[in-house]
Amino acid sequence: HRIRFYTCSPTPLQLHWGVIGSSKEGSSQWLLPPSDVRPPNTLCDEEACNTDLGGGGPLQMTMVEISRSNPVAGITFIMKRKEEQSGGETWLKAPDGGNFYVPLPNDWVQAAVDERKAAVRAGYLLEKIAQDTEGTVMYH
Repeated sequence: HRIRFYTCSPTPLQLHWGVIGSSKEGSSQWLLPPSDVRPPNTLCDEEACNTDLGGGGPLQMTMVEISRSNPVAGITFIMKRKEEQSGGETWLKAPDGGNFYVPLPNDWVQAAVDERKAAVRAGYLLEKIAQDTEGTVMYH
């Protein structure tokens, strides 16, 4: 999944974001995204990542790409506008005053969990076969 963030603001903006690991956690439980899904110009602290939107001029953009190897239930974010004259910053939030939330298909997260469980089970079965057939010559 590719999530693109665009703005036509003449003022530089920064994406302040995190991921939601599962739909059960709700959209308020921020987690740090895996390093391989973080776009260029991203710095993270213990709580969230900050990504400068690039492009120059009035059109600014960044993209977050979530792969099947790093499934998440969604991305939660707000935007930060740096006020050059005052040196302060303004937080741009969702209309309800909270975070924006982009949900991703839940079946993807569940499929990854099922695949991991199957891999663990397959490893166990292979180990069991190896133990039960020790000393036996097998061919196919």
